[in-house]
Amino acid sequence: MSAPIVAVYSLKGGVGKTTLAVNLAWAAAQAGRRVLLWDLDGQAAATYLLGHEMESGNAGATIRKGLDPARLIVPTAVPGLELLPADASLRDLDVTFHDLDKKKRLAKLAEKLPAGFDLVVLDCPPGLTDTSEQILRAADLVVVPVIPSPLSHRALAAIAEHVGERKGMRAPLLVSSADGVGTKIKLAIDADRRDTIGHDLVNHCTNDILVQGALPLFFLDYVAFGVLIPEVVESVVRGVAAGCRENGCALVGGETAEMPGVYTPPDYDLAGFIVGCVEESDVLGASRVRAGDVLIALASNGLHTNGYSLARRIVSERMRLGPHDTFPGSEGTVADVLLRVHRSYLAALRPVLGMVHAMAHITGGGIPGNLNRALPGDLDAIVHANSWTIPDEFLALEKAGGVARDEMLRAFNMGVGMIVLADAAAADSVIAHAAAAGVPAWVLGETRRGTGAVIFA
Repeated sequence: MSAPIVAVYSLKGGVGKTTLAVNLAWAAAQAGRRVLLWDLDGQAAATYLLGHEMESGNAGATIRKGLDPARLIVPTAVPGLELLPADASLRDLDVTFHDLDKKKRLAKLAEKLPAGFDLVVLDCPPGLTDTSEQILRAADLVVVPVIPSPLSHRALAAIAEHVGERKGMRAPLLVSSADGVGTKIKLAIDADRRDTIGHDLVNHCTNDILVQGALPLFFLDYVAFGVLIPEVVESVVRGVAAGCRENGCALVGGETAEMPGVYTPPDYDLAGFIVGCVEESDVLGASRVRAGDVLIALASNGLHTNGYSLARRIVSERMRLGPHDTFPGSEGTVADVLLRVHRSYLAALRPVLGMVHAMAHITGGGIPGNLNRALPGDLDAIVHANSWTIPDEFLALEKAGGVARDEMLRAFNMGVGMIVLADAAAADSVIAHAAAAGVPAWVLGETRRGTGAVIFA
């Protein structure tokens, strides 16, 4: 089971914990996700709200004996929402976990859950106990409801301190980004390929916060149609869910809008909002970069999500090709080549973030318009133009469109999807970890004293 786990948890009762957990699960199911709500509270309030009662003893026995929890999963009246119910046997859950002395029992049980869920929501019992230790080890995201009362705020502060101690984060910062996929969506619509554009969106947003050193926590989407066609909505959102699974973030909700008169079928629009977390002392950026740092390029796997207005114009007006025609120099169609899913660099870079000083996600503006953001004002970035071979799809667009190389470098990534700035001694490790994740990487250049410019040499 690889679905993200969101724990709704508080030291204090009476703050709307169960209500939030049930509504979060309901909202995700309404948005087309397959959701499991796991009721861990011996009061079984979430179980009751979802219309189920369970024979006492089964829930507790599952945890004590380490049995497969999947055998207890039941459907609910809400399409897409399933329930792992609680009963009175969970009222002594703290004693159970204490006696077991197995700190990852809950996490191990979560691994036994069936594949196919997009999100698991835990409704947790209140208190800072052995049970809470289990929850913090199992959850990817902890949501703490707070009401306007001194005791509720006190509970939040206590949880934050406790999580910091257990997870090693003393001053965590939230990093967010909102974006779309530009006019790539028009090509996807013309090609009638709906299940990849959402994946593009999540990967793009993940890369955007990764440059700060942040790891993704959760994602929300916005999809707007002229006319809601269920199978189209389902396909688009399925792509978003696939991107969230790849990047280990929870898809917690969003908005699906029907806007006749604004969008004419089959046109639609898509946007996303991601939130991640990074320790304050680990935030990456230009202030960490030093003279003599190396530039390490990580390869793109196509155009990603930028330059599509120009690319579409060249393909349609100069090449006179439709989305299902063969792309020049390729065995695939125009859609095959230009709709490759934007590569996520999370798996390649997560193991080496501690070695990295700064990063540049190569999006609109290309290398010159993005690498400069990772530079302090007194350093230049020297890019060795002969250090990589520009992929064929960019060369084909350049030739057919009669586009100058400088303009190509501003409009497209030209085969470089991410640039890492790090100490020269870290280069081999960064390149090796990228290769292990299936991403080609190489030394692209270095920094030197200057004025914050990006110089191709």
